[in-house]
Amino acid sequence: GEITVILCAALIGLPLPLTAIQILWVNLVTDGLPATALSLDPHSEGIMEKPPRNPKENILSKTVTKDIIIFGVLMGFAVLVLFWLYQDSSLMKAQTIAFTSLVLFELVRLQTIRMKYNVGMFSNKPLVWAVIGSIILHLGTIYTPAAAWFKTEPLALIDWGVMIVASVVLYVVYRVVMWVWQKFSK
Repeated sequence: GEITVILCAALIGLPLPLTAIQILWVNLVTDGLPATALSLDPHSEGIMEKPPRNPKENILSKTVTKDIIIFGVLMGFAVLVLFWLYQDSSLMKAQTIAFTSLVLFELVRLQTIRMKYNVGMFSNKPLVWAVIGSIILHLGTIYTPAAAWFKTEPLALIDWGVMIVASVVLYVVYRVVMWVWQKFSK
């Protein structure tokens, strides 16, 4: 998603939607705490009944690679659309929207992955706390003096509503694209 946002913005001549420190923060917040907590996920049902993977198969299967690319491109375009929509406000506000929506979209992505393995949303309490912690830490980059370091500005409730609606739309579009892909790839 981050690559799509930066690449497309550069190709169409938009200002960069994210600063370097924001990119590092997204990776730290959305990957650090939740990734550690994911190691405590319960196993999926019937895992021991599945045959072993072919040792010659890549670590990332074609299905997983396709999934990463599709969600990444959709997420990147969604962030880019939000950035473009808010660009008239101010560059800093548009970047704050891009930055925050990317964090939210990464957390949506986390849940889409878990759903594929039939793991319930609240089945891993450390993961729930990691997600809450990630959101609280991210709020600190917007609503505390740390905002000066991250070059962000406070967002209004309507801005959060727009990003939440965009998260839902992203999820629905992703599910539709995956359904269509599966339907026509058989």
